[in-house]
Amino acid sequence: MKSSSGKYYVGLDHLRAVAAFMVFSWHFIHDAIPFTYAPSFFPLSLINEGHTGVALFMTLSGYLFAKLLDGKRIKYGSFLWNRFLRLVLRQDLILG
Repeated sequence: MKSSSGKYYVGLDHLRAVAAFMVFSWHFIHDAIPFTYAPSFFPLSLINEGHTGVALFMTLSGYLFAKLLDGKRIKYGSFLWNRFLRLVLRQDLILG
């Protein structure tokens, strides 16, 4: 499904990829190599903190909502219905 606004910000794809990598790495590292402390090596210390990737996702989501809505009125019923349909259809594609 496409966004109803038709806008797509290609430049944010890299940040989304970094955030996904950080969360994935955190799960992988803690299953394979359990740390009892945050590593002092800078990149590993960022990856070891899984909440950093989640915070980046949340920040991107807030930015996109603000950018896409920019003074427009929100129709909550339509928004929730469209979101529900997107989740259900995506689930059908995954399980499919």
